[in-house]
Amino acid sequence: MTSPEQLKFAKELLTSSGVQEIFKILEDRIIESWKTTPNADFEVREQLYYMQTGLQNLKNELEAIAKSDEIKNYNLRLASNQKLR
Repeated sequence: MTSPEQLKFAKELLTSSGVQEIFKILEDRIIESWKTTPNADFEVREQLYYMQTGLQNLKNELEAIAKSDEIKNYNLRLASNQKLR
């Protein structure tokens, strides 16, 4: 269960222009490194893939935490509407 403090912190992170800029810088660095890595260098390219995937997973998890309260409320409304039928 996500605490109200965690929800607030996740929302603040997602709406922070500084944090968004850091995500963009990291993503740009990973992509640029991938572009300049020789095709034959499978290990480095694989590491860059995992870095990009990890960065995206982090962003997805933050969004899930930030929206977990909204999702919970939506599910409760949906469940109560189904009971009325």
